[in-house]
Amino acid sequence: MSADSSGVKYLIILILISALHITAYSQSKSVNIVPHINSSGNELHPSVSSDGKIMIFSYRENNDSNIYISTKKEGVWGKGKPFETLNSSGDDDTPFISSDGTMILFASNRAEEDSGKNKKSLHSDIYISFKVNNKWSKPEKLSPFVNTSANEKSPALSSDNRTLYFSRWSQDDMSKSKIFSATLIDAGFGDIKELPSKINSGQGDYGLVPSIYKEGFYFSSKRDGGSGSWDIYFVKTKFGEFEEVINLGRGINSERDEISVSEYGAKLIYFSSNRQGGAGGYDIYSYEVPVEFAKITLAEKDNERKKEENETGFNFRIIEKGTGKPLSIKMKILLNRKDAASPEEIYEETDRNGALTLITEPDVEGIRIIFDKGKWEKPEREYSVERGKIRDEIIKLSTPKNRGPLKDKEKNSEDELYFKEFKPIYFDYNSARLKPDYIPYIYAIVNYLRENKHIRIR
Repeated sequence: MSADSSGVKYLIILILISALHITAYSQSKSVNIVPHINSSGNELHPSVSSDGKIMIFSYRENNDSNIYISTKKEGVWGKGKPFETLNSSGDDDTPFISSDGTMILFASNRAEEDSGKNKKSLHSDIYISFKVNNKWSKPEKLSPFVNTSANEKSPALSSDNRTLYFSRWSQDDMSKSKIFSATLIDAGFGDIKELPSKINSGQGDYGLVPSIYKEGFYFSSKRDGGSGSWDIYFVKTKFGEFEEVINLGRGINSERDEISVSEYGAKLIYFSSNRQGGAGGYDIYSYEVPVEFAKITLAEKDNERKKEENETGFNFRIIEKGTGKPLSIKMKILLNRKDAASPEEIYEETDRNGALTLITEPDVEGIRIIFDKGKWEKPEREYSVERGKIRDEIIKLSTPKNRGPLKDKEKNSEDELYFKEFKPIYFDYNSARLKPDYIPYIYAIVNYLRENKHIRIR
């Protein structure tokens, strides 16, 4: 073989290698490593607050795991710092911050009496911490319905904080992980259910996280047909049922592990991966979900949105003038229909948040709302209807100046509307210790009592 022909062959090989490099880059160029957070250690399990200003994550080094927190300033994530309130001498990881920013759930294998160093349990349980007066409370373990002798990790809450999702596996084999749900019932989180086979394939399904902006959930799995080891998937839901499971593809998934998704906004997600090219072992990355994927997963929601765009009506919120207290209140509504001799009367009531949505039919041209004339100043409101638009209206009501304060009987009538769904609080036998699952419910009652000092609970 001549030198010239050998040179040509080497040139062709270099061109092919360059082409493969360009192709691989083009497939993953939308994945961006998050600066300042990642290090030579392992950064895993990111969870971002709904306002995008706080990220909590796990940091593992030398077989020890702790929870770290980073804040974003001027669009840049700051260096992570240990979240001292949550951390223990055990391994603390897989944190999740609720969408309302009031709760953090995480997993820990801390010993029951964590009084010394290097004290660890043989398995992980799920703990919860609450934000009280801008400080995080001491973590408490969730109920024994959730926590067992197996490993429970990667907790996540639905947007209403009433459904808990978590992963569970026995011994130390995470590849046998399955995903479960728990419902907030009278005795705390209970009604534990293993999710159906569309989610639990038997091949390591892990870290289910509800999407706020799409109809479905993100999760990771080692199931067949992926790009490598753990891949990130999205499962669509319709009327609460799991439907199509979608692999997010090579744009995000690699031949290594991609796990633990956190959603921010309609398109951006954060996740952890040990792919090549990172700062250390596992690192935290961001990824903008392609428009095509959004179209697939939001098809039903888009149809519903288009239907809603053609609807006409009002979103009312009724509050007390001065205090801003939401009013659960009955009202008479007169519907002025086209060509009708007289208005049609209907009766409605706002919910405990003072909210009411009223959708009007095509022939309704205007409405008039009438409140209790003896109780409220300016008890009537009149609105014209704008076809194809649902208007947001805030109504502020105040008592007449010459009427004086509400009588005790009238106050009690109003307050009964708030407490009509009052639930009992259960304690364990021979114990006065409040279960952590009840704390958000208790806080809601306490805040209401603080705003309405005339109320007493016996």
